[in-house]
Amino acid sequence: MEYKYVVRDRHGKIKLWEVYGKRRCARTFMGHTSGVRDIDFNNDGSSFLSCGFDKMVRLWDTETG
Repeated sequence: MEYKYVVRDRHGKIKLWEVYGKRRCARTFMGHTSGVRDIDFNNDGSSFLSCGFDKMVRLWDTETG
């Protein structure tokens, strides 16, 4: 499954959308206590870092959270 679009919100959620095929929200990541400020994926897309206004940086596995 290819993911091409990530949405972050002011409530601390990150949504990973599948834009090919079913065009659906494939995963929702929750862990920040306030808005998500930025997201950066590694080269192969298997994980990403997020930083939030809660002053936390989190490392996520794209498949499992």
